[in-house]
Amino acid sequence: RCKHMQCMDLSHFLYSSSFPSGRRWKCGVCDEIISPNELVLCGLFVRMLSQHADEARNGQDKIEFRANGSWILKPEVKKRGRGNNAAMKSENDASLSKRRKEAEEIILCD
Repeated sequence: RCKHMQCMDLSHFLYSSSFPSGRRWKCGVCDEIISPNELVLCGLFVRMLSQHADEARNGQDKIEFRANGSWILKPEVKKRGRGNNAAMKSENDASLSKRRKEAEEIILCD
């Protein structure tokens, strides 16, 4: 049985489970069986979507959780042109590693 906590689109889960196949009532993340009775509506996730639905639809879909329990919608990162990709990748990897210790990132889906 599925045991992890993961946000998912309920309508997609119910639609995909409506067809008699090997995928019926399986978690889209871990592929373990999950009953619709075991699903929980997350109030925090609902509030995030209601406050930032337009931004999420336009690609700004990352949230940063802070150590104090607060959260912010992360600014959309524009992709840069080609330059010194190796140096940029190394710098980005170091920065990302440091931020991972400070925050958790989730992706909003509507």
